[in-house]
Amino acid sequence: MQDHPELAELADQWMEQIKDDEGRKKLADEVTGQMNFGSNMRGSAAYREQLSKVLLRRGFEQLEERREK
Repeated sequence: MQDHPELAELADQWMEQIKDDEGRKKLADEVTGQMNFGSNMRGSAAYREQLSKVLLRRGFEQLEERREK
C-alpha cells in the first residue's frame, strides 16, 4: 500500500472502526450501500442486501479477533 497512501489511510480508518459492534455495523452498512443487488428466484435484492450486511459484520468481527491475538 506504499504506492497508494489513500488506501492505507482508509485501511487504518476501517481497522479503528471495527473495534466495536456499532462500528462494524456502521461500516457494513456503508460498504453494502455501495453495492448493487439484483433479484431472482433464489433471493430478492432486499434479502441479498441484508445478507451482505450480516456477512460483512461477521468478517469484520473475525478480522478484529485475529488482530487482537
